[in-house]
Amino acid sequence: MFLRRHNQRSTARKGVILMVVLALRLGWFPATGMYSMRAAHVTIADLLHHMVLPAITTASVSAAIIARLVRSSFLDVIRKHYVTALRAKGLSERAIVFRHALKNALPPIINIVGLQIGYLMGGALFTEVVFSWPGIGLQIYSSIVARDLPVVQAAVLVTTFVFVLVNLGTDIVVAALDPRIRRA
Repeated sequence: MFLRRHNQRSTARKGVILMVVLALRLGWFPATGMYSMRAAHVTIADLLHHMVLPAITTASVSAAIIARLVRSSFLDVIRKHYVTALRAKGLSERAIVFRHALKNALPPIINIVGLQIGYLMGGALFTEVVFSWPGIGLQIYSSIVARDLPVVQAAVLVTTFVFVLVNLGTDIVVAALDPRIRRA
């Protein structure tokens, strides 16, 4: 629980640091909001330009976790005896990686990606508050401040439902990839 709270606080700190450096000092990105107030109409390019800092803030920790897991999972699979046997048979490295190693390395990666969705949804609350980005996180924060408990309960229920659906989807995908799980 401490680690989760620490990670969420670091999300807010990361957002403020990115905002100060990349938006205020360098002027590369807008500091807050979803679109420019001076624009005559909203364009996709303007929306994407405003989305860069919140996306980096929210996804950087999850991306690092997933990247490390992908690396360790592939290294573990590549060192297996059956991969050595496939190389001895003369299969190309591309065929070994994409046909055999990828299929065996994907289940733990997919499970962690599904779990990271929950972290992303929790971190979105802080990111939306810091960057004034309208979304369910900002709605939860506003409702907590206003002590509007039915809205908080509904938002938590929706978030929990989405998290459960994502994890159910990941379990289905893993079962489709790994026949050992289907038998269990």
